[in-house]
Parts: sequence; structure tokens; C-alpha cells
Amino acid sequence: MSGNHTPSASGPFSALTPSIWPQEILAKSSQKEDSSEPEICYDEFGFRVDKEGVLCVVLAALE
Repeated sequence: MSGNHTPSASGPFSALTPSIWPQEILAKSSQKEDSSEPEICYDEFGFRVDKEGVLCVVLAALE
């Protein structure tokens, strides 16, 4: 997980300024892994949403 990761236009975290883009989350979402964990989705402001688009929780910490 090295380097700077940029959110896609209109994608998760795209409404945030570059200084608060969560690099760890962007790096994990850009990796293509088969995992038994359910996929976590975020909206353009960093709020976690479920598959139907309903707000679940506020992203707790942005580094």
C-alpha cells in the first residue's frame, strides 16, 4: 500500500479535499482480493453505506 491513491470522480471520498483522503481505505478498495468479508461501501463524503444506499455510520477517523 504505497503511493498516493486518488478517489474516482463521483466515487467514494470524491467530495473530500486531497489532504483528508483516507489513503489506507483507498488503497484497500483499489486492491482486487477475494475475501470472505462483506464489501464496505462509502459515499463521496466518506459515510459508510449499505448496498441499498442507506447511511450506516460516519467514518470515524480520517488520517
